[in-house]
Amino acid sequence: MLAASAAAAFAISSDRQDLTISGAGITNNSGLVQNFATDGPNGAGHRGTISFIGGAKAGVQTVFANVRASTQFFDYSTADSGVFVNHSGIDLVPGGKTTFYDNSTAGNATFTNECSKVSGTTSFYDNSSAGTGNFTNNASSCPLICATANTSFYDNSTAASGVFTSNGGAQVVGATYFYENSSGGTAQIKLFGGSLSLEDHNAPGVTIGSLEGNGGVSLGPNRLRIGSNNLSTIFSGGIHTGSGSLEKIGSGTLTLSGTNSHTGGTLISSGTLEVTRDGGLGTGGVTVTTSGATLRLQTGATNNYIADTAVFSIVSGSTADLNFEGPPDTVLALVVDGVVQPAGLYGSAASGAPHQLPEFTGSGEILAATATTPTPTPITQATNLSTRLLVGTGDNVGIGGFIVTGSGPRHLLLRGIGPSLLNWGIPNPLVDSVLELHGPAGFQTLANDNWRDTQEAEIIGTGRAPTNDLESAIVADLVPGAYTAILAGNASTTGIGLVEIFDLSTNHDSRLANISTRGNVGTGDDIMIAGFILGGGSGEDTIIVRGLGPSIPINEPLPDPKLELRNSQGGLMASNDNWMDDPSQASIIQAAGLAPSNNLESAIAATLMPGEYTALLSGVNNGTGVGLVEVYDSPVIGPTPSPTPEGSATRVGHPRR
Repeated sequence: MLAASAAAAFAISSDRQDLTISGAGITNNSGLVQNFATDGPNGAGHRGTISFIGGAKAGVQTVFANVRASTQFFDYSTADSGVFVNHSGIDLVPGGKTTFYDNSTAGNATFTNECSKVSGTTSFYDNSSAGTGNFTNNASSCPLICATANTSFYDNSTAASGVFTSNGGAQVVGATYFYENSSGGTAQIKLFGGSLSLEDHNAPGVTIGSLEGNGGVSLGPNRLRIGSNNLSTIFSGGIHTGSGSLEKIGSGTLTLSGTNSHTGGTLISSGTLEVTRDGGLGTGGVTVTTSGATLRLQTGATNNYIADTAVFSIVSGSTADLNFEGPPDTVLALVVDGVVQPAGLYGSAASGAPHQLPEFTGSGEILAATATTPTPTPITQATNLSTRLLVGTGDNVGIGGFIVTGSGPRHLLLRGIGPSLLNWGIPNPLVDSVLELHGPAGFQTLANDNWRDTQEAEIIGTGRAPTNDLESAIVADLVPGAYTAILAGNASTTGIGLVEIFDLSTNHDSRLANISTRGNVGTGDDIMIAGFILGGGSGEDTIIVRGLGPSIPINEPLPDPKLELRNSQGGLMASNDNWMDDPSQASIIQAAGLAPSNNLESAIAATLMPGEYTALLSGVNNGTGVGLVEVYDSPVIGPTPSPTPEGSATRVGHPRR
């Protein structure tokens, strides 16, 4: 323990030496400021450190000046109410540092990181905490070329209830960084020309208390949740860089008065999010997720708050305060309680809009899904394809293949459902689903365990978010080609699962052509069930369904499959055991190039009106094994192509793992 008497003020210097303080730490009874300094050489050589260990405290009325050296905290030690100044370095000489390790805390101390060619820093590692400390990252007087003065969080450290102010400079700004699994707690982030970065943080992102100022926020692929301290703040800077998303939480009001470019969407889960500038909500979907939450739009120049290509979703009891005059804010689609609304003009009763919603207030209007050019006559096609099956392990996981045909990309939502099947009376559901999406050469594999982990805002914006947080979902824009979705259980668990593909696109230059799912076919509730929805038009559509088993090159295939095709009421429309049994059906199937290679396998050709249908694959005489059910939408009728072991240009064939 170091103690200062009532009459003494002194300075302790650790110049190229190490000073370790343990026990109670520093006790200052003098009523005067006591000064501590660490320093090091201008070149190579040992740099001085002051280290606090155990439960040692840095005391009150203590000032620590770190010049080319550092003050460190270990174990459960605390910076208490000290003042720490991390001076900038010279040329390539490191700047001063204050570093926290283990379970140490910044207490109620004050920290200033100065900027120069090599800047001062404050860093947190392990499980350390910023406490209620006050941190300033300076850069306003920085030369043209310098390093960023910053406060950084690593490992499982937390910003706790600290206050972080980052100032701007001519070239480099002060910054706060979150890395790995660190957290923001209820911290106040103040960016006056400075920056906040989540780019290198692990998913799903960071929660902070509040955000204010005029600096920049870099999200990377992560979610930034703002509002845990319930303060009301104004942020006029930009939220940008990456596919990340923004979520308003807490009871306060966050006002966004700048232009933002994040692409992952914006959620309003509680409190009020106020947007006062065009482009203030980025380019992704916008969702008011909770009853009582409010989105307020006002004072934009052209009322373009929500992107024209974005989906705007609200729930009953929430509020969309359209507090603006003039032209409506155009959105791709309007979703209320998960239901897509008809195209048209929406507003409150006071607005006089043709479509009036109780969730809307103010005089402004929302224009949903308007077309500026003539729309082609819609064609009936598959808009949803899904398969329910028994998900095993190894070769017995669920493997769903599908094809996107045409010239343009399709905007698709894939879901891996398990736990919520219990709500529908289905026994033995998959308790924790994991979903992977593989594609053509050059396609980067996408994966998801719990749907809120990565693309939560985008998924909610589709209006088709899973109802259980342990279920999986992926949103992707896919160019024409063959794709494979793999549904498995987390930690090799097994059970009944559902893999689904929803087509969210509005363009007509491509289509979702088919789905083919491979997996275990059991008996009773464990047979394989493929569901599909035909929509997008009013005319008929031709489909071919196949049930394969013996031809699958795998151990224990389904020896003799049979198929049933049923409508949405469960009525039997067609059935088949061996595909060649019906000569007229067989000729259609052969003309499409989709004749099974084994006569024991099943196939059905049907021309259907828009609606919901299911194809049931089971084994003759309660046979079991690995089976493959395929649904082809609008197959091309023509010469039968040469057989291809793993599929051809017109079909997926056996989905790959």
